[in-house]
Amino acid sequence: MSSYACSIRILILHGHSCLAIQSVFQMSRLFQLPVELVEIITSFLPPEDLFNLRLTCCELSSKTFHYFTQEHFTIKQFFPSLYGLEALLAISKSRLRESLRTVVFDFQDLDLTVFPVTARDDEIKKQSLQGYSRYVNENQYMTETGLDAIILQEAFANLPNCSTLEIRDYSRFTFGAHIPDDGVYPLSSYGESQFRKVTAGQNLRETTISTQVNRIFAIALHAAVTAKLPLESAIMDYGWFWRYEILLLPSPRWFNPIDCSLKKLLHLQLYITPPADLQEPEWACTVDRIVQFFILAPNINRLGLHLGYRQSASLFFVHLVNTLDFGNITMLDLIWIFTDRDSIIGAFTRLSSKISCLKLYGFKVCNGNIKDIFEFIGGKMQLKKISGQYIYQNSSKIAFKSPGSENRSDLSVCFCYEGPDITNFMNDLISSIVII
Repeated sequence: MSSYACSIRILILHGHSCLAIQSVFQMSRLFQLPVELVEIITSFLPPEDLFNLRLTCCELSSKTFHYFTQEHFTIKQFFPSLYGLEALLAISKSRLRESLRTVVFDFQDLDLTVFPVTARDDEIKKQSLQGYSRYVNENQYMTETGLDAIILQEAFANLPNCSTLEIRDYSRFTFGAHIPDDGVYPLSSYGESQFRKVTAGQNLRETTISTQVNRIFAIALHAAVTAKLPLESAIMDYGWFWRYEILLLPSPRWFNPIDCSLKKLLHLQLYITPPADLQEPEWACTVDRIVQFFILAPNINRLGLHLGYRQSASLFFVHLVNTLDFGNITMLDLIWIFTDRDSIIGAFTRLSSKISCLKLYGFKVCNGNIKDIFEFIGGKMQLKKISGQYIYQNSSKIAFKSPGSENRSDLSVCFCYEGPDITNFMNDLISSIVII
């Protein structure tokens, strides 16, 4: 590394501002350095300083563009309002489009009811109501005319490297939201600040989210398939909502399985919340849509089911297991599932020769003992990896004590094992169970 690069590194490590670094660049003409060396230098900068550095001259902006986009622009979150979707469209038409690999949509309630504002000043209250009314009407028009679907189709057609579509909120995790395996990393949403601005002072309820989540997931997935995006992951994971909506997944009726880009899809996670009185014809409709979807995406090897913690979810899961071939699926994530001993053991019996990795998150067993299920998993299922968190038996939480420990303060609500000896691990896990 040259003496110039070393001096920059020293300035950075000693907390000097971007202005000091900028002056070094200007004095020593370091902008003439090769791109690789400039990237090494800028890798020490925090995002704010990197942004300011890129403003110093066109040469540095060009030489740091690749590093900037790879570090800070591969994943972006959008609020699914007209404003937010137009931001996605604008990005898809810019030179940033090559870098965007993960598109995330998050939600707030766009309830059409205008609630009383808390502002005391009549003029401020009037302006707030007018702004909110315009915002609601704009988005209502968008959904009624299908403008959101048109925007998404055009945007995805311009994003050749987008491989992941997610419905979740990385900016805030509420109770019930499933924390992703790779940890929580906050993302601001394009369009959310606009929503906050027009709803300032409104007392909003979040009561109509399920319809929005299903709609945006369906039209985004259809747009991605139409654009032939090389999707590898399609994830719908958004806390709690209770309305049952049939998923409008892409099917062979609309897309040709032979050249469908969903053949590259490896990870699918769905949020399905069956109501307590769900009848079998309704199961059959949703299950059939999932089965048809797998014709387009036969190479999925990881399936996640977020089942909303309803008693009917267990029957839905059993019905799905008895209908879906499971093909190449070797990894199964069951998230917030309310089940009983006989139903889940019956489902696991059918899957025992197929599933090698099992994840249980928010797993509640009624009418049975969790030990029976763990014994079946250890003795009958041919697993290579198992993990669990937030396990319940009836209304009691299950915890696990450390080996050889008698201290209840050492209890853990999660477990994880990967290796060749699942049987012994499950036996040890059973002996460590503490009901709290």
